[in-house]
Amino acid sequence: MIEAHELTERYGDTTAVHSLSFTLVPGTVTGFLGPNGGGKSTTMRIIMGTGPAGVGHRHLTRGRDARGQRDHHARRETMSSRTQHALRTMKAITQHRYGGLDTLDYETVPRPVAAKDEILIRVQGASINAADWLLMQGEPFVSRLAFGLRWPKVSTRGRDVAGVIEAVGDNVRRFSVGDEVYAEVDAGSFAEYTVAQAKRLAHKPSQISFGEAAAVPIAATTALQGVRDVAKIKPGDKVLINGASGGVGSFAVQLAKARGAEVTGVCSTANLEFVRSLGADHVIDYTGENFTTGEARYDVIFDLVGNRSLAQCRRGLTRRGTLVLASGNGGRVLGPIRRMVAAMLLSMFVTQNLRPLAAVASGADLEVLREHIEAGAITPTVDRSYPLAETTEAIRYFVEEHARGKITITVTTHNDTKEQHE
Repeated sequence: MIEAHELTERYGDTTAVHSLSFTLVPGTVTGFLGPNGGGKSTTMRIIMGTGPAGVGHRHLTRGRDARGQRDHHARRETMSSRTQHALRTMKAITQHRYGGLDTLDYETVPRPVAAKDEILIRVQGASINAADWLLMQGEPFVSRLAFGLRWPKVSTRGRDVAGVIEAVGDNVRRFSVGDEVYAEVDAGSFAEYTVAQAKRLAHKPSQISFGEAAAVPIAATTALQGVRDVAKIKPGDKVLINGASGGVGSFAVQLAKARGAEVTGVCSTANLEFVRSLGADHVIDYTGENFTTGEARYDVIFDLVGNRSLAQCRRGLTRRGTLVLASGNGGRVLGPIRRMVAAMLLSMFVTQNLRPLAAVASGADLEVLREHIEAGAITPTVDRSYPLAETTEAIRYFVEEHARGKITITVTTHNDTKEQHE
């Protein structure tokens, strides 16, 4: 057995071990690198041949000739250069121009560095949101004022993240290296490493996986702020959630039930049982029934689809009911903004409360959600999971299919992969 603390190198059919100390099994040699009896330092090199004995392998040499020493330093410098490069780079999903799935690349990019108020996260999981798809296309166009007019300001995609803290900025006090966390970042979670503002982080719920945790930040925060802050749902309220089987909707059903509401979920035929399993008291199949034309009236309608007009949605509300708008169709220029502005203006002249929802990333809300998850009040639902290299296929599935809950991305760093194969 050899215990090597510094470097092990392999060249063809031989292995060179350079170490501070080493122990060899019987039949070989034991040595120590250090000063000899005359007070001079002696360098030893062990060469163990993998071929049969007697083929010219020297089992022990003292010192090095000039050529061997130069070769050794050259090899070591090469390996050191490669190591430093690996420590400074990572694999990521990038986009350098707006467009569809064909604009995404899986490539090696520089690893981000945490600023004073930021944290570097070694990503273990990420998830896909509608915002990822819209920002890929640069729509609505008004959003390019913030994210880049002609091409994306930040090339790495993804916003939901769960992982392990790799480094913390000088001003960060609440978190330490090695903590398991989850967060919403501005961009960059579809990568092996990403940075996040400390105020947006929370500790990961202990009993769920990184993939499940990554399904939480944007979707569950949006649902929480809609249910708690905008709709102000209270026990006994009759609540309808349009889009109950999606990422935000699946959390909204559970959070509304946790607050004591009577919940009706609207979804497709294939997802009726899934929405019931989330705790919904009633389900409506939108392929066969229009919730705005029925006799039922609701204290709250949480619209996550935007496929009904404001007038239609108002017909489904009680006289002083609340319509929460988190989506809408408004064209490629303004998107849902036009509908939300119209709702705010109309709300000034009617008894009903028509309110847009603009969710804000919040570490404090992620701590609230962690408590809900650990108490068993809500559970993240993952439809499918894809490796980082297949993120394009994950987004394709998100766009083309009606996912139940969330679609997640599993991330394994190159260093982890290397260790698994050694």
